[in-house]
Amino acid sequence: MQISIALLIVLLALLIFYFNRRLQPGSAWFSSSLLVIASLLLTHHFAFSGDSVFWMAVFFNHFSPFFYLLGPFIYFYVRSTLSDRTGLSRKDFWHFIPFVVQLIGILPYVFKPWDYKMWVAGEIMRDIYNMVKIPELVIFPVIINVIARPLSWLGYTGYSLFLVQRFQRHYPVRHRIPLADARNILRFMIAFLWLCLLTEFSFIALTIEYLVNFVDGTQELATLFWLYITSVGVAVIPAMLLFFPEILYGIPRWRSNQGLVSQDGTSASFAPKNDGDPSETFDDIETGEHSSVSATPQFKELANRINHFMDEGKPWLDPEFSLDDMARELDVPKHHLYYCYNSILKTRFTRMRSERRISHACALLDGGATREKTIEAIGLASGFASRSSFLTTFREIKGMSPSDYLKRKKTL
Repeated sequence: MQISIALLIVLLALLIFYFNRRLQPGSAWFSSSLLVIASLLLTHHFAFSGDSVFWMAVFFNHFSPFFYLLGPFIYFYVRSTLSDRTGLSRKDFWHFIPFVVQLIGILPYVFKPWDYKMWVAGEIMRDIYNMVKIPELVIFPVIINVIARPLSWLGYTGYSLFLVQRFQRHYPVRHRIPLADARNILRFMIAFLWLCLLTEFSFIALTIEYLVNFVDGTQELATLFWLYITSVGVAVIPAMLLFFPEILYGIPRWRSNQGLVSQDGTSASFAPKNDGDPSETFDDIETGEHSSVSATPQFKELANRINHFMDEGKPWLDPEFSLDDMARELDVPKHHLYYCYNSILKTRFTRMRSERRISHACALLDGGATREKTIEAIGLASGFASRSSFLTTFREIKGMSPSDYLKRKKTL
């Protein structure tokens, strides 16, 4: 079961990173934390209940530096989601010191021959306590990792949970944040962090068992229920994402320095993201500062600006036009556009783009463009990349083909 869950989480993390990194860059920290959790599950499965010396040799020690990144990844994910900004400041690189130290510490082992690693894996599977006897790990002994890692995870996760709960106490009176959009995201983060705490307490329980009780052999350790509880808890995460996909898009925050958007959409000022110093993004949360600007009207103004941009600029005539292009042209975070489409405009970007392309095509058909152009040429002139996509979309929106549309117009 642990292998299946770990592989599912790896696949989910890769999909999130590939499809969501531009929409909400902070989700890259979330997918990274999932990868670390999956590698932890696989490593401990092969160490405590696996029967493959080969896979034990693959996972033992080689991934140990990355285990120190689980806490920072969780913290960076929570911070970027709450602040609606991404990026690292100089002081954030202190979080990576344990990773670097551990990476240096395992180098003598990494460059050992594969036959030696297979022998080490066999010895560990025969008796889990043999891992403390490996001479190549004296620079950074296993016993240090056994103690330091779960304590590090616990500290980072506990502090992240504190930030979310403090944010949750304040956000109902923070008019910069659309409340309905924030609730599910905050609930998910709290559930995710509690699942992480469950995993971490399980590892702490194992640590105590390892250090104090001196269980004899790997099979007795495998009978401990912590591994199964952890696996089930971690498996809940993919299910939550399937039922609440909006949690991947972050919390849109209207910042006071973004300015107002006029009703005609002609003047707007969105302040660029402060990627250089994310610490500034928590100032209003920590000091209790309140904004007199209501978020919902401002996001409605952004929705007006979207409509103005689509109607006047007609960017959809370009077959390659995408939501990334709109975010770049309007100079707004991409997930703010997603929020406007989902919560205010009540439609999808692709639907709006298709409707405008079809309206343009219908105007050409009504104007007699078929005297000079073919149906395919009209579709291409309306922004469609191919004849097939034009015909499929036309039938989906109008309920008939372009030819039937022309015939119906002639009979009216």
